[in-house]
Amino acid sequence: MTNNIFKNILLTSMSAALCCCSVEKKGETATADSGFATSVLAFDTVGHIFSDTLNPQFKYSYNLKIPNEGISPCADSIRLSMIAEATGVRTNDIQLAREKKIASLAVMEEEDVAAYRGMFSSSETPCVYECTADKVFENADIYNSVFTAYSYMGGAHPYFCADFKVWDKTNAKRLSLEDIFVDDSKSKLTEMILDTLCRMMDVKGHENLTDAGILDVKDVAPNNSILVSADSLSFNYKPYEIAAYAVGPIEVKFSFTDLKPLMRTDSPLYKFAE
Repeated sequence: MTNNIFKNILLTSMSAALCCCSVEKKGETATADSGFATSVLAFDTVGHIFSDTLNPQFKYSYNLKIPNEGISPCADSIRLSMIAEATGVRTNDIQLAREKKIASLAVMEEEDVAAYRGMFSSSETPCVYECTADKVFENADIYNSVFTAYSYMGGAHPYFCADFKVWDKTNAKRLSLEDIFVDDSKSKLTEMILDTLCRMMDVKGHENLTDAGILDVKDVAPNNSILVSADSLSFNYKPYEIAAYAVGPIEVKFSFTDLKPLMRTDSPLYKFAE
């Protein structure tokens, strides 16, 4: 479901760009509190599909707060990943990523244009795609980033999603569930998530969660979209990932005290539980 949504988002954004302005702001000075110095990559485009005013309007914008290049191997990995997730181009060359994204606007199929023409006119709200990238938490050991996307491509409602990533600054890698939790933890974590959802949605028993909008209890499991704070960790689910769109995004939060028995002692996150 999610892959198809993102495919539709990208296809709908494909059009001939009429105007584009881009800027990368100067990086901030790194301090003990701020961690990695960052810069902002921002660009936007407004126009019509195929540059034809009879076709649907579109606009998209990007605002990516990313670590500066050359601070460390980890900063470079984070920078590369955040640009790639936003633009679809795996390169640390910002100019190339920006140009390739804009160039991709020229390849929308005629039948796709025809389908959207029925939904939009020059007087209606245009197709919109907005994405941002930012830091949500950082200390000496980890960097927690978030990529968010908002789109309205016609139809009944817009779509919003957020994806969180936790980075191990020492080893310059994104942490997965396997890096954070012990090998036999998935079933216990799943049970904890289901129990928390029951409390959040005020239902009794896992089997009743479908009455509250969960699509299929069997599909509920810990995921890699993880948000960290000083005393808690949360799993974050996009609309449609485990629940109906009307339920919205879901955040399931646990204290590190509760998670400690399930955590790997060699994980950089284990320090939060000590």
